[in-house]
Amino acid sequence: MAREEYFNRSLLRALLIVEALGKEKTPLGIGEISRLTGLSKSTTHRLVLTLESRGWLKRLPDNDKYCLGMKFVTLSWIAREEFASCREVHPFLCKLADITKETVLLNVWNNNEVICVDKIEASQQISVTPKLNQSFPIHAGASGFAVLTTMPFQMVAQIFNTRKFETYTARTLIDPQKLLRKYAEAKEKGYVISFGEKDDGVTGIATGLYFPHEQNYASISVVLPDSRATEDVNEKIISAVLDIKEEINLHFNFATKSI
Repeated sequence: MAREEYFNRSLLRALLIVEALGKEKTPLGIGEISRLTGLSKSTTHRLVLTLESRGWLKRLPDNDKYCLGMKFVTLSWIAREEFASCREVHPFLCKLADITKETVLLNVWNNNEVICVDKIEASQQISVTPKLNQSFPIHAGASGFAVLTTMPFQMVAQIFNTRKFETYTARTLIDPQKLLRKYAEAKEKGYVISFGEKDDGVTGIATGLYFPHEQNYASISVVLPDSRATEDVNEKIISAVLDIKEEINLHFNFATKSI
């Protein structure tokens, strides 16, 4: 029997609603939620009222639209605190930000996507500032792709050969074979550098991490405007990123060899 046959359909539909509100990042009415999820308006209304009653959603009285409730805020902080490695890595992110003067991110693999779970803002007047809990594509940009370099080849090959990837800019790679070659090169170098693959005008430099305690794949990345990403600056950032990775591995006593 397929595993999906054990799934609870009502719960899956409720999660579709939650995910739709999370992705849109703006309050939505019943009709809008219905359109985004593909659920009927009656089903959507019933599930929304149920989620609201438990604090997962909040209704805005002035326009009868809904947004995510405070329960998500509370539980997100609990989850973050339980992710022990996130707390432990934070001082290293601060050190990397102090060295580079650029925005530094900690990103983790979660349910087939990469999420920013911690960040240190750049000290520069003009900077690149992704949001906490923002998701990154795994094929475009350094933050997501570096996470892949901590995974076994078979796992990465399956991801590349079974997914359809979105083109964000003229530099975005979507061909599975080209992505696999990029994976092999990045794994050998120990870092990923991206020039405008996700967003025009943005350079990203990242390296992969693996947290054995949580059994999770992750990356630390530095993001900056292309205007400051000169060859000398990039080389200094690459060196700093790899040094910080080594310090993190020593701190946690992680195995440093590739999977």
